[in-house]
Amino acid sequence: MILKDTKSRLGFTGVDVGGIISAQTIAALTQIWYSDNGKEKYRQELIRRGYLKEDKPIAISKKPVEDPLKKKSPAATNTITASSGSDTNADNQGTGKGFWLLVETINYDGKTEIDNTNKDGVHRAGGSSSPGSYNYDWKYLGKADSYYDPPLKSGESYSIKCTISNPPKVMDAGEVISLNLSLSFTAQNLSYFTPNASVSADFDKWDTKPGFASGASVSFLNSAGKSSFKISTHKSVKVYSVSEKVTAKAPSGVRDIRISLRTSFNPGAKMGTSYIYQWKYANSFLDLPSKLIKLISHEYQPHRIFAKNQ
Repeated sequence: MILKDTKSRLGFTGVDVGGIISAQTIAALTQIWYSDNGKEKYRQELIRRGYLKEDKPIAISKKPVEDPLKKKSPAATNTITASSGSDTNADNQGTGKGFWLLVETINYDGKTEIDNTNKDGVHRAGGSSSPGSYNYDWKYLGKADSYYDPPLKSGESYSIKCTISNPPKVMDAGEVISLNLSLSFTAQNLSYFTPNASVSADFDKWDTKPGFASGASVSFLNSAGKSSFKISTHKSVKVYSVSEKVTAKAPSGVRDIRISLRTSFNPGAKMGTSYIYQWKYANSFLDLPSKLIKLISHEYQPHRIFAKNQ
């Protein structure tokens, strides 16, 4: 072993020189090898005698490594520290090192507001709600009254339909998410009444209720920077349908935090859907059920899901 480590031949003259190592030196090195902490002492002795070169330590910078998920400025990235239609996000690529995974969908049917409208027996409201598709109907059941201008007529009614395209099941941090919003009166028989309705979408804390917004809310905007869209039969408005494409950048996240992508339809009742996403890394993604992995792998490019392990 010593001859191999020193790359020398054995000599008996008692002199170490030019590829020759003496028997006395071998005896000394052997004794060091079998002493306490012998391997390290043996290495140091080889270095001292010139048989082994000492490796220079590699200098390590003490400059702190920048956290790629840390918020730099509002303009740089968004951070929240909180099915019908079609997918419109197949070509949008983000830059996040983790990803948002859709884990829950909560639908709101506006039942509380509808029930309150129906309590007086003079108005009748109803509707249907499923992710991406919402309908609202309203009718006046009271007596006619010609005192007003225009006159109040019994049986006045209207219907409104709202559709919103589905968000993706997986999102990168910083990815531009697109939604198509459509809102219109599908029927109206009106004289005195001037109904209206609005539609919008945003990112917010996952547990923020419909009709409310936290300080972390990030609105979806159209090309003109508008976030809410309204239809109304009022003579000063007379907008009976709207159709818009809106976008917003998905915020960054930290492991297991949740956010909501909320679509809101308000015809006098709080209707809409909260799509709940959870932040995942590639190593935790492998723990998901195989059925879900197969679904996501089929619908999205693999490089968007299997982010580099950090």
